[in-house]
Amino acid sequence: MSEFKQKPGFGSIFKNSYKDKETQPDYKGKILLQDGTEQQIALWIKEGANGKFFSAALSDVYIKPDTIDESSKAGQDDLPF
Repeated sequence: MSEFKQKPGFGSIFKNSYKDKETQPDYKGKILLQDGTEQQIALWIKEGANGKFFSAALSDVYIKPDTIDESSKAGQDDLPF
């Protein structure tokens, strides 16, 4: 099965099932901007004078830092003499 690709200007948002703090978003997802840049989108449900509404934030997609590979780390400790 092929990986799903968003069309520019579209995105998908899902309920945040891992929310355990009030500061974390109620919904989150990804959106593909018109220029092809992928962004994360976060939504919070807020209460205002005119009723409930969504507060939104866009951010760069989080990329988990690479872990140091043990095999490459071992070569750094070897002394040439």
